[in-house]
Amino acid sequence: MAKSRKKDIYWHNVARLCIEYGFKPAQVAKIVKEAFPLTEVTGRHNGAYKRRMISDGAIISKPESACNNYC
Repeated sequence: MAKSRKKDIYWHNVARLCIEYGFKPAQVAKIVKEAFPLTEVTGRHNGAYKRRMISDGAIISKPESACNNYC
């Protein structure tokens, strides 16, 4: 069986920025929904994307949150 190819989907860039700034997956889903109203992306999708980014080493698991005072 061939190794699965990782997808790069239209909402990934927006989600990556939000995750890097410390937003929670549910918050990221709201932001993505605002940018792409017809999308069906949920907090579960963003949580899975975050886990993939952590396992790939793209981000650290507990970043310093930029939204501590604003979220």
